[in-house]
Amino acid sequence: SVNLSSLAVSDNLILLSGEYVEISESGSYICKSDHSGNILAKTKISNITGKDNVSLRKIFSDKNGEIWALMNDGYSNKSIVVNLDQNMNSKKIIDFDIGAEDFIVDSYGRIALSDYVNEEIILYDSEGNYLYSEKITKESHCFEAGGKYYTAVPNIQKSETVIYLLDFDKKNISPGIWNIMPTITADHLGVVGGLTKKFDTMSLYV
Repeated sequence: SVNLSSLAVSDNLILLSGEYVEISESGSYICKSDHSGNILAKTKISNITGKDNVSLRKIFSDKNGEIWALMNDGYSNKSIVVNLDQNMNSKKIIDFDIGAEDFIVDSYGRIALSDYVNEEIILYDSEGNYLYSEKITKESHCFEAGGKYYTAVPNIQKSETVIYLLDFDKKNISPGIWNIMPTITADHLGVVGGLTKKFDTMSLYV
């Protein structure tokens, strides 16, 4: 059994990490499982990084099927991004000089890190070279939608969440309102009534 610390579902795979409780296999592992819970591949985190005090913060599979993991060094509190193959062996390891709470990687291997210490979101190229950064609040959550990449930043004081577009090509991070899901223009009655087509509801009010 595994005490989970991270879990992601991607197509027909479950990606997870955690501490094995069996004495013979004790330690932190990254595993690949099918939907029935059968372990298909696993690897010990210390074997990937060569370090004993590294924890995994997030793991996901991108649209190309590449597996990516964000890890933090417990001694230095600095982050490591790892690209894994389907057998959970490392293909690429990039060390960063910051501590990140979240990340995302685009289809070209370019990386966005949410730096919770300096409170900024930072863009890097596929080799880990700096591209651009923007000051944000401490907490942010990166995601992909419609082939574009975003980070959601909650503002507790204003009771709102600001969505930032992460533009690797233009080396820019833009706050704003982005139509990342299909929308319909309707008034309150139209929405409550469940209208799926635009309809003039004014006659129903007068």
